[in-house]
Amino acid sequence: MFVRMSGASMDLVRARLSDGSIAHLTDTDDRNESWPYWSPAAGRLVYQSAGRRDGGHATPTDLMLWRPGGEPRPLLSTPARNESWPVWSPDGRRVVHVFRGPGSAAGIASIDVATGQSTLVARVVPPRFLLRPNFAPDGVRIVAEQRRDSGGTALRVLTPGEPPSVLTDEPNLSDSKAWFSRDGATIVFTRSAGSNSLASSDVFSIPSTGGSARPLFADPDLAEHSARPSPTRDEVVYIAGPDGHTDVFIANLDGSRSRPLVRTADVNEFTPRWSPDGEFFTVIAVPAGRGPGRLDDPDSLARIQLRAYDREGNLRFDTRGMMADWMPAWP
Repeated sequence: MFVRMSGASMDLVRARLSDGSIAHLTDTDDRNESWPYWSPAAGRLVYQSAGRRDGGHATPTDLMLWRPGGEPRPLLSTPARNESWPVWSPDGRRVVHVFRGPGSAAGIASIDVATGQSTLVARVVPPRFLLRPNFAPDGVRIVAEQRRDSGGTALRVLTPGEPPSVLTDEPNLSDSKAWFSRDGATIVFTRSAGSNSLASSDVFSIPSTGGSARPLFADPDLAEHSARPSPTRDEVVYIAGPDGHTDVFIANLDGSRSRPLVRTADVNEFTPRWSPDGEFFTVIAVPAGRGPGRLDDPDSLARIQLRAYDREGNLRFDTRGMMADWMPAWP
């Protein structure tokens, strides 16, 4: 499942790797659908949806649910508030999401999918927004980024009913794109200078209970970022390269045995995402010399290619798209 630009709007599309078949889930000129996340436990998809007013301006973002064979339905609709970055709990019973507005309302909340009841996980005062929540395998803890007043982002561990726990907070550095290892003992993240500049970034790891962060790799000639731990092995796939060019690398979770997996001179790769069985991953690919695209620039988003590789680096699928997640093939 992924997002594809259709004119000026973003729609959800399914692709079947076995034969390359494509099928649209949404085809809406007046709405943007984005950030689809599939839950194997729930057998459902959650995604963001926002209408577009005259002039192309987006209305507040709501959350939608979809089950194969059914029609999309609202999970949470708040006309005056934005809901974004929905993430499923491992058991498929809850969706955690970021919310903003109106006024000073901002934070992370959890929705019970069966009842629709929303529970506050953490509230923050803008502009200290919380971003990119991700669950630990235990389904209790959540790691998220938090913007600082002075700029950049730090990492927090959130547990319902408890104050946010400071995981990292290094002055003049930004920590982002945090993910738990498959056993929940380690968090892998990207550390960059200034405000998330990937041109001078490194991949770090830290115990999920807190402690000292350490760089996984020590190559001064490469900028490394966007590491994603495998769901089935103690390894990570990540993005690295010199002077703004990026390729896909793979390494053990402790940083050893790092090696290039996908090398492409004509494109830059970004945002790897493993399949649930750890045998495949997707990346987005953009022409060399370009960044991953801006959400307010439909032309740049329309140029993005979505590629799927196996864990040996063999290309298995290539199409136009972005924001991918994995789900079972349809009949």
